[in-house]
Amino acid sequence: MNYKRNIILAVGIFSILTGILLLGLLSSELSFRNFFLRPTLLFILGAITIYISLVSTRYPLFTFSGMFFCCAGILFLFIDAKLIKSNIEQLWPVLVIMSGVFLFPSCYLRSKKITPSYVVPAMCLVCLGLLFLLFSMDIIKIPFSTFAARWWPFVLIIFGIGLVILFFLNQYQKNPFSLDEEDDDEDEDIS
Repeated sequence: MNYKRNIILAVGIFSILTGILLLGLLSSELSFRNFFLRPTLLFILGAITIYISLVSTRYPLFTFSGMFFCCAGILFLFIDAKLIKSNIEQLWPVLVIMSGVFLFPSCYLRSKKITPSYVVPAMCLVCLGLLFLLFSMDIIKIPFSTFAARWWPFVLIIFGIGLVILFFLNQYQKNPFSLDEEDDDEDEDIS
């Protein structure tokens, strides 16, 4: 029975990714040879990693990597098919944002709850990605080095606000946050 479910999962993942590839190919102006390599390799790598994650390991690294590779494949598919008018030099912060977003399901898969040890880095990656995207798309016209030299204390303010929010959440839930992924439920008796 378990083997049949695994085959269904594998065929489902393969069908989704093949459909996305073919949809991008049919809606692009590129030839199959120019279009195929980069997105397809990322899709295959992502599909294999997601399959391994869902079927056997349940390691957050496999979940994160599989989702990242598949979505990076979709991004490159859109760029290579000229469905997005920007290039990878402008859109690289989207990969940083995706990294932050994909930490959430990876965290949940590991501990069945959202823990600060995943939320804090995820939020930092999303915020940094959004900031870098503003500069790479020329929405903010000044150079990043000038911006960073003037506004770096703002990072301390955001960090402090985050810690204060974590403190109040900790007080509200009456369940202290653990910065470790493992629960510290085991108390040792010292005799």
